[in-house]
Amino acid sequence: MKRERKVLRKVICLIVLATSLLSVGMTVSAAKKSANPKLSETKVTLTVGKTYSLSIKNVGNKKVNWSTTKKSVASIKKISKTKVKITAKAKGMTYVKANIGKRTYKCKVMVTNPSASKVKKAYDTFVNNTFYNGSYMYPGYDLFDINKDGVKELIVTYMSGVRAGYQMFTYKNGKVIKMHKGDYHGGCGISRVKGTKYICISQSSGAADTSETCYKIKGTKLVKVCHYRFLGDSTGKVQYYKDGKKISKTEYDAFMKKLISIN
Repeated sequence: MKRERKVLRKVICLIVLATSLLSVGMTVSAAKKSANPKLSETKVTLTVGKTYSLSIKNVGNKKVNWSTTKKSVASIKKISKTKVKITAKAKGMTYVKANIGKRTYKCKVMVTNPSASKVKKAYDTFVNNTFYNGSYMYPGYDLFDINKDGVKELIVTYMSGVRAGYQMFTYKNGKVIKMHKGDYHGGCGISRVKGTKYICISQSSGAADTSETCYKIKGTKLVKVCHYRFLGDSTGKVQYYKDGKKISKTEYDAFMKKLISIN
């Protein structure tokens, strides 16, 4: 009987010891797991122009290399070893990465455009403060997405006597930014060329002198793509031009057929 009790005590001691060792092992494993590097967020959604501070913890004295897969969508600026500021640049998706040794920790960044209502409100306020204050005659405006990026541009037309002028703006980082100001002419119209991401401004100095100047957007600037002109003289003779060089009526007419009025 004594022998059996002794054996039982040994078994109990072994069980207790095994349990203790297992508990210690689990505690060490949990502590080791909790000490792994971890990003403050693994998914962020920003509107264009907004910023966000992303950080990583539990890196110790290890080196951290930050990067972004698409700088055109979101850029990063290092604030400290463990923190960067993300700036949303354009609609799209990118990953901001923190590389530590052979491990990579990623945060998915979705960039969206500001809402159409927010853009329109900004344009309305700007037009009322800038053009509807007596400085311009008969101002009117249209909103049109020139480069099809989801944010509409502002096109303002106005008069000076019998001549018409225009100015064009875009919305970027919460601000209305001027892109272009056109000269005054006898008339002014706006068209799109089929299948393109640019628009044409129609202007005339008379029935026998009209032109179409086409622009595309580059950043916050308008860049001229081409210029077509129809010019007649007192004898009724007509000349056609593209970028200052004479072209045939056939070539001119082919271009004009591609225009779609957006007024």
